Amino acid sequence: MDTLNVSVSDITEPVADGGGDSEVEQYQIFKFDGSGSTDNVGVVNWSWSFTYGGSEVIRDGISFTFLFEEAGVFTVSIDVMDAAGNFGSSIVILTVVDKEVPTIIWKGPVSVTVEDRVRYDASNSIDNVGITEWIWTITHGTTIEELSGEIIEFEFQEKGEYEIVIMAADSEGNSASKTFTVTAEGGTPWTFIIVALVAVVLVMTLVVIKRSKGR
Repeated sequence: MDTLNVSVSDITEPVADGGGDSEVEQYQIFKFDGSGSTDNVGVVNWSWSFTYGGSEVIRDGISFTFLFEEAGVFTVSIDVMDAAGNFGSSIVILTVVDKEVPTIIWKGPVSVTVEDRVRYDASNSIDNVGITEWIWTITHGTTIEELSGEIIEFEFQEKGEYEIVIMAADSEGNSASKTFTVTAEGGTPWTFIIVALVAVVLVMTLVVIKRSKGR
């Protein structure tokens, strides 16, 4: 009896599974896992690739870990191969949630004169996704005043120390604050100015009267 040997080539493509779309916080290590990939005869090779920081990252293996210091949305490709050389591919969308707080940079005087109107500027503050909110809280004794915007103007109406707190928040809700103290010194009292003006007027009047009598 003759025997006929028939060779049947495997043409079934493996199904790549990178674990599904995921989310991780910035500065955390994320584990990519391709163990869910399937094939009729078994997956023998896993290859991963994505762009990070402007460069392509390539990793091999059923799983790997990666530290994400950069926030954003990353498209990760997973390519798998079985023993017959058949390929399958898929993608994973990984969202790295921004956790970087703003860096507050401000400028303005810390020693002023009463009734001075002073400008404070925090427009040079920086953040990786952009600052969207500034709140300035100014406290003097029991008086508290809030102003908003990256640049403010404030008039110091009384002598003493003023505590100023700058709060900056970015579009992801991360916030930071910075505190400084401004000392307001007394200006020339109005009563002194009025008395001085009256004295000048009196002197000038006496001079005029004396000259009139001398004629």
